[in-house]
Amino acid sequence: MKTIQDFLNLNFFTKTILAVYVFFIVRLHLKSGLQYQTLDVFNVTILLVGAISLVATAHLIEYLFSSKKLLNLTIKLLFISIYIWVGHYHLRSRTNLDFAVMADNASSVFYSESIQVLWDIFTKKDIATNLVIIALLIFLEIRWKKISSTAKIQRPHQNVIISLAIYSAIMFGTPYSYDEFTSFNQSIYRYYFPDSRFTVRPNLKNPFPYINTNDTFFKNSSPGAPNIFIIMVESFNFNYVHKKGPNDKEITPFFNNLIAQGLFFDNFWGNSVQTARGQLSILCSIPTITRQQVFTHYPQLRLNCISDILKKYNYNTLFFKAYSDIDFDNTGEFIANNGFEHIHAMTKSIKAKYSKNPDAIRSWGWGIQDNFFYEIFFNYLDELHQNNIAQNINKHFFAALTTVSNHQKFNQIPEDIQHIYKNPQNITEGYANSLHLTDEYLKTFFSELDKRDYLKNSIIMILGDHSFPMGEHYSYAAENGFYSENFKTPLLLIWKGQKNFLGIDHTPRSQLDIPPTILDILNISTVNHFVGSSLFQDKTSFIPLIQPYSGYYIGSLNYPFKYMYHGKTKREFVFNLKHDPQEKNNLIENKNLALIIKKARQDTAKILLNDALIKANQIWK
Repeated sequence: MKTIQDFLNLNFFTKTILAVYVFFIVRLHLKSGLQYQTLDVFNVTILLVGAISLVATAHLIEYLFSSKKLLNLTIKLLFISIYIWVGHYHLRSRTNLDFAVMADNASSVFYSESIQVLWDIFTKKDIATNLVIIALLIFLEIRWKKISSTAKIQRPHQNVIISLAIYSAIMFGTPYSYDEFTSFNQSIYRYYFPDSRFTVRPNLKNPFPYINTNDTFFKNSSPGAPNIFIIMVESFNFNYVHKKGPNDKEITPFFNNLIAQGLFFDNFWGNSVQTARGQLSILCSIPTITRQQVFTHYPQLRLNCISDILKKYNYNTLFFKAYSDIDFDNTGEFIANNGFEHIHAMTKSIKAKYSKNPDAIRSWGWGIQDNFFYEIFFNYLDELHQNNIAQNINKHFFAALTTVSNHQKFNQIPEDIQHIYKNPQNITEGYANSLHLTDEYLKTFFSELDKRDYLKNSIIMILGDHSFPMGEHYSYAAENGFYSENFKTPLLLIWKGQKNFLGIDHTPRSQLDIPPTILDILNISTVNHFVGSSLFQDKTSFIPLIQPYSGYYIGSLNYPFKYMYHGKTKREFVFNLKHDPQEKNNLIENKNLALIIKKARQDTAKILLNDALIKANQIWK
């Protein structure tokens, strides 16, 4: 009995952190139902458990630092301040702080652009709230020693053991917590000890299951092999194709007009939610790993990407990045290891050498405007072409270009080029301005292309490196959520003179299908490890969907059914996208879908097999 009394004996520090806990519970509830609270037994239990975990944490802090008063006071104030920051992070980003975001992106966190993105999450009101609360607590400490006051614990040693036991039980025994501190700690545990529901092991009899020889299906009427350009548009949300802003002004008018000139895939999906993850699928046709990143953690992974293959088939291979540092996300090393010969970011030297007017280049957000990026690329290509002629080399060009004008947070566009919304008031309006400019700058690519006779026989593939949600389900961050807007992005193929490159295709496809399609178009049948299928092949397989953050979602799309599993809550979701495109009705309990759900779970397990193959370096021999 005395042990319980000790545990429930709360000092001012404990009461303060509980007040902060309740403050954010209420704010999250009121903000569009972001973390909507109900009075059912389960939810009330989770609420109480969150409070109990904070009481246990407070007791542990009190005990561990009780002998040093200044350190004790500092730790308490720091804990409260950090909790307020993390609470505001949840409020603004609409998801708990997830350790996976920090661990997977540790190599890029200190770039100035990354710091700016993190800082932009918080409002002036958030900063003021934190400062006012901490200032008030310091005043109460100076005046009445409130924070350093201790509760009267009769059995301190037993109390700390009980507190540790209670916290451990909550930490490891509950599916999730409303306590931001415990929620973050649980995300650390999930990161290093993922849920075993879909655990699979590679087949020792077939240690390289991806290796195969592709078939060809495309009927090519072109007199020679084409040049191939892949334009990976930053953060391209499919829902903005044909979307209009104020006064019926189209967000992407140029892209919309291009659709009539090419083959448009309106059911196309990115396989994950970040640039490097998308590039892996687009260039190498394997899904990203669900934890860590291949570019940063497995740069020496044996692969045979489309660039490796085309280099053997008389192609110069180029990778151009509109950002200024090729080493961001370790892109440079990974790309160099996988078949690209000419690799450049928009450094000062590149801009100075290949821009006709370097002083006119405008930079904002994450890099130079895409129109200048395209001009620099084509000037570089001209030089390479002339060098080939001088050396009597007849090579085609394969180039992967990754743009940057439409990078989050979409809030640094100069006022004179805010064409959709003047002085945007929110991220949605900023995104519309940003994507509109990206669309406008795409004209430069085609105008530069048309100037060059040596590039007349060229295929252009335009797609998103990943999508980006814009409030469709109250989310405005790629690392939050699992709905279609997190993954669905456009794909447009243009090849003048080819009848097979006209029309609209409704077949569900994904980024994994790009390399097999290129082989098919070029009539190359070769051994490869590509997971996807040619866009001109009737046979399609499931589409893997990977959200490594927001508590970790993995799933599979076998259209019209989309299955997703949430590692944090252990919940499963099934949606019929044909009849329920807004994904409002979870069909997981529908017994008529038992076989479909079973197949979806089996497909999802293959995503974990992919993890195992990457870690074991068993993609390519």
